[in-house]
Amino acid sequence: MSVIAEDGEAEQNYQRFLAIYRQERPTKAELRKALDYLESANLFAPDTYKYVFSMGALNNTLGRWEEASRWLEKARSLASTDQQRHYIQTEFEYCQVQLAKLRVSRWASPGVSISFIMKRGTVEMDQSNIDKLPQRLPVISIGDSSRPLEGTLRRMLRGMDVKMVGKDVFLVVGVEDDISPEVHYERGIKDFYNYFRNQYFEDLPRRLLVVLISSRPHVLVEATRKLYPQVGLPLYAPFLGYYNPADNLIMTTGGRTGYGTLLHEMIHALIEADFPQAPPWLNEGLASLYERTQWTSARLNTLPNWRMDRMREDNIPSLQVLAGKAKEIGLHSNEIAEIRLLLLFLDQRQLVDDLYRMAKEKGSSFSLEEALSALGVNEEDWRLFVKNTFRDYSVAQDRGALSNPDEVRFFQQALNQVLGANLKVDGIWGPSSREKLVEFQTMAQLEPDGIPGPRTMAELKRRYTLTQVKQLEEASNVQVIP
Repeated sequence: MSVIAEDGEAEQNYQRFLAIYRQERPTKAELRKALDYLESANLFAPDTYKYVFSMGALNNTLGRWEEASRWLEKARSLASTDQQRHYIQTEFEYCQVQLAKLRVSRWASPGVSISFIMKRGTVEMDQSNIDKLPQRLPVISIGDSSRPLEGTLRRMLRGMDVKMVGKDVFLVVGVEDDISPEVHYERGIKDFYNYFRNQYFEDLPRRLLVVLISSRPHVLVEATRKLYPQVGLPLYAPFLGYYNPADNLIMTTGGRTGYGTLLHEMIHALIEADFPQAPPWLNEGLASLYERTQWTSARLNTLPNWRMDRMREDNIPSLQVLAGKAKEIGLHSNEIAEIRLLLLFLDQRQLVDDLYRMAKEKGSSFSLEEALSALGVNEEDWRLFVKNTFRDYSVAQDRGALSNPDEVRFFQQALNQVLGANLKVDGIWGPSSREKLVEFQTMAQLEPDGIPGPRTMAELKRRYTLTQVKQLEEASNVQVIP
């Protein structure tokens, strides 16, 4: 077939697509048929801007956001004007937000266990106080009777309702809690401990590990005062957690609020047994990494958490700068959140176990700079990860609300094109944007509720794409089938 014939065949298929897309509320089956026509057009003329752009827009309408993103990226490379590139970028960012929503929805999908809910703060003990914690409990080796330890705890916690159960290397102690220690072990310890043991730790605790747990932090503050009267803890948040190496004891909230704080302290305890000379950036980074997790098959995936609340994407340092900061890291330093973000990046690439083993082999002087070099990570991948993670976290916080700036900008741009709304494309969804959405819904004979639901979104995207197509036709003076 000649080039002219191929171009003609491509245009015919494009016109068939337009004929369907211009119908009032085409069905999904009709839209999929239109997609077939567009795919044929792109086969005959693969680098024609209007065919490529239309593929991106139609996939967006159909909710095929990965495909839409791919085609829109190609369209951006073919665009001939800054205005075209601007419109494409806004639509691309919208698709990226929808992909982020899909990722976030999987964080709590059926069959997935979330071990930690988002929180806004935690009662943590300063490292200087942890270093001062004395040994108040008898040393009980694994396999020996725990009765002396249980008796000491009951005596020291006199006046408090205490229940205990010994499981594996743990003595789980429920304090003033309506959840039994057996349930805490099954839900918050057993599977996680086995995973950590298999994933990281060769040398396991030789001393019984005590876990004092309650869903009420003020109870644990009182338990701390009884065990370690010289240490004062403020009560200002719904979570409390610390690990005392001298007693091999974890004090933690857990239960209805999740078990992320417990997992954080459990990592500290297991590192103490396996790699006590671990550099602080690794010790705190690995512990904080598991504060929010998700089981997927047999893998425990880590998720963004509350530590991102006070972070800004444009303030996240480069890998080189972050490696330098890690040398001076402390428990309450701002760098803890950044180190967690970095380990989240490595965990997505399943490199955290390699990092830990490498550090254990090299010893306490092993630097993060050496680690990043050995693992072969690069700045470009890091920046892309940071961008996507902040988008995902923003969507998770919004939980579908129309407040994600990238999503709002697309709505505003689409309303401007379809209605001539003259909205400021600023990413802020306010009364003016909602008013114009109601106007669009009325015009499109949809329920004028001001809510950007699926039907409203599909119709807005369809009409927006048609305005873009019309502009292309006017610019190129291409005659099309009316």
